[in-house]
Amino acid sequence: MVRSSSATRRSTAGAVLLALASCLPFTTGYARDLPVYAIGADSGYRDMLQHAGPRQVYLLGDATHGTREFYLFRQQVTRELVTDHGARHLVLEIGPDEAELLDQWLQGQSGNREPAATILEKSVKRWPRWVWANREVAGFLDWLRAYNLERSDENRVRLHGMDLQRLGTMESEIYAGLVDSDPYGAWNYRSNHMADRVTDILSSAEATVVWAHNNHVGDKRADDVRGTGLISLGQLLRDRIGIDNVFILGSAGYQGSFVAAPRWGEAHRVTSLPPAIDGSLAALLAQTDFDNPLLYWEDAGQREQWDLQLLHRGVGVVYQGGGNGANDPDTYVATRPGWRYDALVYWRDSGPVTPLGD
Repeated sequence: MVRSSSATRRSTAGAVLLALASCLPFTTGYARDLPVYAIGADSGYRDMLQHAGPRQVYLLGDATHGTREFYLFRQQVTRELVTDHGARHLVLEIGPDEAELLDQWLQGQSGNREPAATILEKSVKRWPRWVWANREVAGFLDWLRAYNLERSDENRVRLHGMDLQRLGTMESEIYAGLVDSDPYGAWNYRSNHMADRVTDILSSAEATVVWAHNNHVGDKRADDVRGTGLISLGQLLRDRIGIDNVFILGSAGYQGSFVAAPRWGEAHRVTSLPPAIDGSLAALLAQTDFDNPLLYWEDAGQREQWDLQLLHRGVGVVYQGGGNGANDPDTYVATRPGWRYDALVYWRDSGPVTPLGD
């Protein structure tokens, strides 16, 4: 999950980003000159995966941890990777202990035949529960368990967790110290931990799929974060196993609603997502006639065409909104999408996930 930075950094970064937005030379119709792989993502993702060729790891990102469309599309892509591309490992931005309970159920080892919704409510106890304990994830896990139980053990999909919830005493003390003294270092510690976990899981013969926030899966070198030294999971994996062995799919939304909490540890709620600000990637795509296009850089030339510095919105589990609603500048980063990702899916309108128990 993505946690907000301090109020001081927020105000400074916000001023810079809003100044950048006012300078970007976008006019109506500009987006029409940029390549779009498919005008409908649902009809284009299979061809995109075929064209991309086999990869060791597929990083599938979401722009919020509470938007229904992000979850459902990520599941569509994962089904295709499992059934047609040999993916046998699914890694979630979740604690290893929670993942272990879910994996036992997926393998039929627990003897528990209850539906995924019940298993998620029992297994996912830590806040923010709605990120994984929701009806969208439950529907996918029901499908995945049925898929597994029709196959031999070696052909089943395993589920893993990569987040920091289970650390040794020394690791926990190091991380806690970084959170207080060096927030950027804390994020880098977490990114390295995730990358180590995924690297341990990777198999040369079997593809691995990772679900995480855009800010984790995207290559941080494409972001304007000069002076922070920040790194990301996507950046580390590209370095470790090669850019051609990693496929990064990001997501973006223009307007709608999503689920988040107003403060750390508090109850979730549905909040509005107002139209993205001018100078942003989502606002640029809103200039087109397409409600749900899929972008994919088929070659170096198309990657270069999308090598534009654009504001890109990403909301974590905590969202207060501020005076500008979800257009709080702290939710934007200036990035070059053609280098942050290999592909991106966009929605003009989107809605919230349905947390279990609501």
